[in-house]
Amino acid sequence: MSIATEIIETKGAALRKEDSAEVFSFTMMDYLASSVNFDIPSEVIVRICVDRDIDYNADAMAVERNVRNLCKADLLVWMVYGVSRRGNTSDTDNGWNHTDGGYTLTETDKALFLKAANAIYEENGEKTIGKTSVKIQSYGIRPADFDTNGQPQPHIIC
Repeated sequence: MSIATEIIETKGAALRKEDSAEVFSFTMMDYLASSVNFDIPSEVIVRICVDRDIDYNADAMAVERNVRNLCKADLLVWMVYGVSRRGNTSDTDNGWNHTDGGYTLTETDKALFLKAANAIYEENGEKTIGKTSVKIQSYGIRPADFDTNGQPQPHIIC
């Protein structure tokens, strides 16, 4: 490293100053961690990157945009299927309450995350999550031909 190069660590991302030109290295780990406004365990981000066959330390700009978006969708799905309440600490004493850290996801939040993830999946031609459709065809009401013992029912024609 030359005298003109200075490296500053900023929450995992390295900012290098080289002769007054700033070069910002933003890894996939940084990209995914900053994609949502929640603390995500690094193991989850590593698993998502492994599932998509990319290195979590790879420069995010070197990874194709659709792969970055699919990783983000995978992260949103992880949040939907994860616990609703994470890292919350609550103290109560004689009418005094204090809550610290963590987050709580409501069913509405989870539905919005799933909708955003499915939009990304559809845009990239991947299978969506949680969407199923069943077509029901009605043929009207039919009379019973047999009773519960298997005996034929008499049909009375008026």
